[in-house]
Amino acid sequence: MNCSRCGTVLEENVNFCPNCGSPPQQQNFQQPYSPYNTIPAPADYLIWSILSLVFCCLPLGIAALIFSIQCKTAFAAGRYEEAIKHSRTAFQCNLIALIAGILVLIIWFALAMIGVVAENSGNF
Repeated sequence: MNCSRCGTVLEENVNFCPNCGSPPQQQNFQQPYSPYNTIPAPADYLIWSILSLVFCCLPLGIAALIFSIQCKTAFAAGRYEEAIKHSRTAFQCNLIALIAGILVLIIWFALAMIGVVAENSGNF
């Protein structure tokens, strides 16, 4: 706490400055009101959507990316319910794209192993 007149640093429980006799300066750390401080933004899954687009499943990745961007846009415009809806849809698209990508990878690996086994079985 500081003195309002001379700026001397004061202890917490003093009522007057010992240097000049003025009351201490009250520090008010109240945050200004903003509607953006009261409502947290829903998750938009933008990074996951980009990764799904590149690595997992192109059509679902595109859909997830579109819903992620719509989530951000709706929240910025103050349409919170719509932003939550787009967030859920982006999550679902990303999850399905991830599962489809893993299944394609497993099938590709199994077919590659079948091809290697079939190629090597002719040598015996």
